[in-house]
Amino acid sequence: MINLKRKIDSKAYLDQLMQSLTVNDLKQICRDLKIKGFSKLKKSELVEFILGSLADEEVSALLEEKELEIISKGVNEAFDIIHATHRDSLKTIRIVNDNAHEIEMDFKGLNWETTSFISINKENINNPERDCDCTTGSANGLCRHFWLGVIFSLKKDYFDISDWTLTILPDGFEDRVEDLKITTTKDSGELNLVDGSSGMSFLTENIDSKIYVNSGEVTNVQAKSYNYEGRTVSYYLIDLKDIQISLKDNQSKFESLGALKIRLSEKVYDNSKLKTADRISFEGKIVRNDFTGFLVQNIYSVNDPGAKTTKTTKATERSLDKINEPLLRNHVGKRITVYEGEIADITEKSYEYQDEVVTYFLLTLKDIKFGPQIKKKSDYKEEDIKDIERLIVRLSDKTGLGMKVGEKISLNGAVNVDNYLGFMLKRATKVKKISI
Repeated sequence: MINLKRKIDSKAYLDQLMQSLTVNDLKQICRDLKIKGFSKLKKSELVEFILGSLADEEVSALLEEKELEIISKGVNEAFDIIHATHRDSLKTIRIVNDNAHEIEMDFKGLNWETTSFISINKENINNPERDCDCTTGSANGLCRHFWLGVIFSLKKDYFDISDWTLTILPDGFEDRVEDLKITTTKDSGELNLVDGSSGMSFLTENIDSKIYVNSGEVTNVQAKSYNYEGRTVSYYLIDLKDIQISLKDNQSKFESLGALKIRLSEKVYDNSKLKTADRISFEGKIVRNDFTGFLVQNIYSVNDPGAKTTKTTKATERSLDKINEPLLRNHVGKRITVYEGEIADITEKSYEYQDEVVTYFLLTLKDIKFGPQIKKKSDYKEEDIKDIERLIVRLSDKTGLGMKVGEKISLNGAVNVDNYLGFMLKRATKVKKISI
């Protein structure tokens, strides 16, 4: 894949890309290209040595071979930071100059902290202004912190994806960005990026708040310990899935989470006798841990797993049976493609958020054909296509305007389980009317 839109010199661009590679990666390139005399060179010397050894056509060939791999790695790491699954954690984002699209991002690792800067506007979009103290960024490379800044800037509409010329972008990049949400922490007003389709925004917005988990299934139990003032302290990290969570003081509104990690003291764990596949409920406090990401701790008791399993299962089954869509259960937290669905009902809704009225539409579809969202047409398999009778779709006010009962549409969306509506699609993209 060749990027014909790029404006900067190919060697200068290859220099930026190679800053993301390790010394071993760079030496392997030398071996592959049969370049000699590299064995004792340091990283910065290797990059310069390779660039000085290549003819223009060899630079183009190396870009075609390595560009997508290097870009995809940086992009994926940026999304991992957003999803709190990377060793780096994003502490906060600050808009320094909104007119010039200048932002600063604070990151924290195991033994370090750094601040990254990026500005993307129409004057510099061909090679955005940036500054980062990480190893890759300090050499003007396209580090994961750079890519997180690109993603935030795109969500802020600081630039249009069609104007991006510096790099190629991995398949599905726009859909992954579409699923994100910019949040503001209640107490500090700090900005952050979270996965809006998975309930991560609830966790980010309510750090240090007391919460109530109505239901969550145990998937893994890890025994941990550490030394404190000469004694060994034992505790347990529990992984949950299919979680229904709310603020402790507002249990009328539940959010759905695909996964969550909780910490239990040895005493609470021994009393609960938890095991894999148990469903539990509890109260606790949301924190963000540098090692585990989001974590619920300060849990002083959990329900009797056996008793709660029966109660929760019945309540859940009533909701699922109401809309009769068992085929969607395996897709919760994942994106699907609705190839065809007829609009049976349209309801306009609104709520107040940060002193603004947000309007959206709930569409009830019938006679739906759907399957897992695919990256390219060649991935389409007829056996993956399923038929369901009813599905609710949430659309933004802009997307939902003009829709009419009786029309047939296609779209992509993320499957969620709403506490009141049951299965529904959120974060809908590529919504199209189908001509009859």
